[in-house]
Amino acid sequence: MGFFSYSGSSIGGPPVPAAGQILDQWGKIQNLDANGIPTFTGDHKAAKLRSWIAREEWNDYKQRFAPREEAMISQATGEGAINELNRQLMGVAITNHRNFTAATDSRESVMQRYGVQNDQAIQQSFDQTNQAQQSLALVDGFNRTRQHMTDRNMNLMGGSSTRTAIMES
Repeated sequence: MGFFSYSGSSIGGPPVPAAGQILDQWGKIQNLDANGIPTFTGDHKAAKLRSWIAREEWNDYKQRFAPREEAMISQATGEGAINELNRQLMGVAITNHRNFTAATDSRESVMQRYGVQNDQAIQQSFDQTNQAQQSLALVDGFNRTRQHMTDRNMNLMGGSSTRTAIMES
């Protein structure tokens, strides 16, 4: 026969506290003072009160802070983190390509304005140098983005759940 509760009474279960009372960890009814704190009595009053405070702190943590902490950890380690990293890396690649294309177009425009042309060997050397610089810039951008995301995620998981860690993303 299990625990059944009907209109505040119980059958086959622990006692039901009335208004102004709680059940302590041993299943005994404790009266509450005006501030809602149990009035423990006996030799172990301080120990019982301290254990009650510790349980209340833990319950408060689980209710108010644990859900936010879990959300930040899942943000830092879940699919969202991988998608965010991929999105930022794609943005780095697009920006890098646009900037180097703009620089090349600008150089060609200036050369045409002055009526200057490179011969084949000089143009080939310029293209190789430009491609090498573009590749280096792209790799550097990827590495810095990955490092930033790693630092941000470590800050989130390590307890630095400040506004700065979240705003950096």
